[in-house]
Formats: sequence, C-alpha cells, structure tokens
Amino acid sequence: MTNNNIIPPEIYNDEFSEDLIKIIKNNDLNHILEIGSSNGEGSTTVIVKAILNRSFFSDVNLFCLEASVERFKSLKKRFQDFSFVKCFNSSSIKLEEFPSDEKIKNFYKNIKTNLNKFSEQTIISWLNDDKNYIIQNNIKTNEIENIKKNSKIQNFDFVLIDGSEFTGEVELSKVIGSKFIALDDIKTYKNYFSHKTLMENKDYSVLKINTRLRNGYSIFKLNEYFEIDE
Repeated sequence: MTNNNIIPPEIYNDEFSEDLIKIIKNNDLNHILEIGSSNGEGSTTVIVKAILNRSFFSDVNLFCLEASVERFKSLKKRFQDFSFVKCFNSSSIKLEEFPSDEKIKNFYKNIKTNLNKFSEQTIISWLNDDKNYIIQNNIKTNEIENIKKNSKIQNFDFVLIDGSEFTGEVELSKVIGSKFIALDDIKTYKNYFSHKTLMENKDYSVLKINTRLRNGYSIFKLNEYFEIDE
C-alpha cells in the first residue's frame, strides 16, 4: 500500500494520541522511533508537541521513518526547524524480510481480522505494491538497524509501530527491549502478531488496549523501567 498519496492523520486528537502524550511528556525518553510517519500531521506532530511540553528537555532524538517519497518530502519540510527530528525516507526492514504471499494467504484464511473486509487478492496486491515501490524508487531498507548502528543505540526508549501493513512483526523483533512499545492496527496483519508476542512476553506489561478505536491499538512497558505517572 506504499504510495505517494497524502492520507489524513489518524493518531491525532483521539485516545491513542492522548496516551502517547502522557507517556512521552512525563518520562525522560531520549531515543524515540516512529515507524510510519506519513507527512507528519498525525502522530509525529503529537510526539513533537509532547516533547516540547516537557518540564525538562534532555538530549532527545525523534527518528521518523517514511517510505513514501512524497509523504517524506512533506514530513521533512514540516519539521525542518526542529533539529531533534530526524527524518528518513526508508523502509524499516530489508526487502527479503517482508512476508511471502503464502504467509499472507494463510493468515487471511485462518485468522479473522479486519483485513477480511477486503478480498484476498486485494491484500496480496497491497503486499506486492509495497515491495515494488521500494524497488522502483530505490528506497533504502533496514533503517531500524542502520539507525541503531549509526547512533550507537542498543535499545530505543519509545517506539511507535505504525508503518506498512506487512512489516510490524519483523519491526518488533528489531526493537524488542525498548522501554515503551506502542502498536497501531492490532486487529489487522500489521501488528496482530506483535501484540500477541508482547502479551506473552514476561518482560513487558500492557499499559493499554483498545480494540474499538479504528483497528485497535495497544501500549506496553518494559517491566524494569519505572514509569513516571503524572
């Protein structure tokens, strides 16, 4: 589904955005990763405002990933005056780490989610469109690992996974260990398995689950991190 269409913001002025603001505003989180920033009107704006409204301002970096060329251009322009916002026109994972057609077909047939509102053929076309877009536009890949290496980050402090419909599971494997992990679209393929994995992970506690807002979201906290609750 990666393309150059500018889409309306979703995580903005809603319950999910309010939860993000509370966590980011009240905790000393320096390495923040947002996967799927779009043009920056939604969750990116929410995160930036939360950072700016802290009573303290530490050495924070917000890493924003967006694979769409046109959305990235708008994103970069929107935050060009904010030095702590680092924008990347990249795919979060390697091309070969995308799921196969067969894996998506098996998911579609065996696990009923909101994706079943669409035909199997449509879902597979989205998958192939995403991969073809990366190839045809020469989009950089594996950016999560690149950021960690170049910025010498072992674990992020906060991660929002809201990128491609087909990359959430692999993305989680690359950011596990982060203090906070927020997942959008837990009732579709995007973060169905990520949500399930974190629910079963004894190192994490669930802070919030809402399956009624759009395609559902959830937020998890690493147990060893003591959240500041204000």
